[in-house]
Amino acid sequence: MTIGVDAGMLGVSDERLKVGVYHVANNLLKNIAALDKKNTYRLYSFLPIPKFGNTMHNIVLSPARGYLRLRLPLELRTHPVDIFLGLGQALPPFLHTTSIGFVYDLGFLFHKEAYGNSYKKLLGQTNYLVKHASHIITISNATKHDIVSLYDRDPKTITVCYPGVDDRFKPQGERYHHKNPYILFVGSLTKTKNIPLLLQSLALVKKPLDLLLAGGDYWPDPAIDESINRYKLSNRVKKLGFVSDEMLSRYYRGAVAFVTTALHEGFCLPVVEAMACGTPVIAVDRGALAETVGDGGIVVRADAQSIANAVVSMNKHILGQNAIERAKVFSWHTFVKKVLSLYET
Repeated sequence: MTIGVDAGMLGVSDERLKVGVYHVANNLLKNIAALDKKNTYRLYSFLPIPKFGNTMHNIVLSPARGYLRLRLPLELRTHPVDIFLGLGQALPPFLHTTSIGFVYDLGFLFHKEAYGNSYKKLLGQTNYLVKHASHIITISNATKHDIVSLYDRDPKTITVCYPGVDDRFKPQGERYHHKNPYILFVGSLTKTKNIPLLLQSLALVKKPLDLLLAGGDYWPDPAIDESINRYKLSNRVKKLGFVSDEMLSRYYRGAVAFVTTALHEGFCLPVVEAMACGTPVIAVDRGALAETVGDGGIVVRADAQSIANAVVSMNKHILGQNAIERAKVFSWHTFVKKVLSLYET
């Protein structure tokens, strides 16, 4: 069969933007190239993307403007495919073939105010995908439940496929050494990550403990700096900016805990990366976080005192082993095999 794939999200050169959906799509295609020798793939994008293998052919449909609604539908009409994979939580219109659409997160439906100008685009593309996709892949049971309850979609047409974790995230290896014990957050510093709540929690922890913020500083939430000043945390908070994967593993291993106070998560890859490095997680009970963390950490109410209490009581020696075992549940090989099995249904 010939499989068409919207791989537009891979056409980014800024390392800060290679997060979330980029990682899922990149690992999916890399592992499909290794496992699937029967089918041929056409990877569509509006900018050049990496080459994945001999069975995968890159087709650039530039420029970005009009890519999804005009050039991609025209390309698919001129050169039809047997199955279309929408990896970007979007589908092109006028599809006349079996389509499998990926839905990663519906946080924008619960916290519209945190998504700014991207809200309308996310809403329109997701609404269209959920209505028209032959089948939906999502990355947590929590998001599947949201799709069923909010869109009245038949649950039999939705498959949950957990993303995996890269081999470089492991307990063995160098650790980052900081002047004080520290907790770690990895991700964008946008409003959706709710960093001010994490800062409020840190202010309640009176023992020597710092917070390291690792990740892209694009579209930063201005309330972060305001909170640092309000709670007098300038000496306890360090913004690392973009961090390479090699250094990121060291930061994970050296941390007392990975902490996330996000407004909503469809899965949260950094949670699994931290656990794979032997670092337990403290997460608020929102979205899919409790599902992802399992017994690899502590899940608490989304209030500052509960988070602070968890930080103070955290025993990395005990929970770290649980975290390592929990991370073993998440495999890119299993993820891809499950996706490939849907071709036959």
